[in-house]
Amino acid sequence: SKAVTSSGARSGMALVMEPDTGKILAMANYPTFNPNSYFRYSQNELRNRAVVDSFEPGSTFKTFLIAAALEERLVRPTDTFSCENGSYSFAGHTIHDTHSYGRLSVSDILKYSSNIGAAKIGFRLGDERLARYLRKFGFGERTGIDLPGESPGKIRDKQRWYGVDLATI
Repeated sequence: SKAVTSSGARSGMALVMEPDTGKILAMANYPTFNPNSYFRYSQNELRNRAVVDSFEPGSTFKTFLIAAALEERLVRPTDTFSCENGSYSFAGHTIHDTHSYGRLSVSDILKYSSNIGAAKIGFRLGDERLARYLRKFGFGERTGIDLPGESPGKIRDKQRWYGVDLATI
């Protein structure tokens, strides 16, 4: 509740998971409600956001991209990529990093969360393989948690990806 109120957010949630199994050990949502008078709340206020809502994964997706490229032996942790000093244009689009990086190793691309480095790894992996690995990692599917209303998330079919999607995913 402190994090939500101090940041001016409308809501927040926290999950504690067992990393080896994915087992949920604890789950909390804020704001909360009194289950003894649930009828005073709207459906929106009663929903378990941690289960029902889907989220843009942002930079956490880089982990899965790099894991797929490593598994396919397309990169090694020590391979380096030019991160174009923070701005990379291709096919009429420009990708930026938050800092100007020159060459970064695959490990540092993950460490510094380089969008440009990740895009270049994504180009090497290709859309067919990336789409296959996203499915293998379980994106776009329900986990089967024993709670109602779980969202499967949203992964667009590869056939509907645009030219920039491989880089941004």
